[in-house]
Amino acid sequence: MNFLNRIQTYLISRKSARIPPGLCLVLAYHNVRNCSTVGTDIYTVTTRNFRSQMVMLKRHFNVIPATALFQGTSCGKPDILITFDDGEKNNLTEAFPVLQQLGLPALFFIKTDFIGKEGYMSEEDIRHVSRRGIAIGSHSHTHCDFGKISLQQAEQELTVSKNILDALVPEPTTVFAYPYGNPHNIHPSDKEALIKCGFARAFVYGGNTLPHCSDPCRIPRMMVVDVLAATLFSQIVSTLRNRKGTYTAL
Repeated sequence: MNFLNRIQTYLISRKSARIPPGLCLVLAYHNVRNCSTVGTDIYTVTTRNFRSQMVMLKRHFNVIPATALFQGTSCGKPDILITFDDGEKNNLTEAFPVLQQLGLPALFFIKTDFIGKEGYMSEEDIRHVSRRGIAIGSHSHTHCDFGKISLQQAEQELTVSKNILDALVPEPTTVFAYPYGNPHNIHPSDKEALIKCGFARAFVYGGNTLPHCSDPCRIPRMMVVDVLAATLFSQIVSTLRNRKGTYTAL
């Protein structure tokens, strides 16, 4: 273990006892790239830091599959659900091998109009990861702003994306992540469209700001940026201790 890893382990161990049990937090990633630094790109995590973060999550949290989201656990550790948005190719080439090596489940949200385009996973890529422990959800078809479209357009986005994904993976697509995902990117009528189109859960952003949540159509997530494992751990502990962006089993 090098010096940096020893420092991270020390910092994390000092705070481990402060984590409240019985809570859950959903983490949102976008890109994982094999580079030394990402600069100001808040949507990218380096492969090295991602691996370090995953090792930390496995050690100190109960990383759950999407199917266990509202079931609750009795392992004495907070639950963590790992999600990815957009379906870019690096989710397969960089993130997926790390998840597989550590035996961690995750949920990939796919914007279906981009499948097979340059820089994005192909249909076979999606089939491949879905056969190996990665759940697949919808991130709409064209990645439009749901706060600016009609109910009819929202239903079309949801239906088209669900039909495409249902043809690729064995399990029906019942989870959705809002593009952009902020309060102004969401319309109250979306719940009607989600239910009508066969979606049981929907995810938004705001894991650091939303209050205690038990609405399956407004599940908050905390976006992860390129930080060291110890820094991410501190952010998670702070969020859980404040009970922001967390929920209990329904």
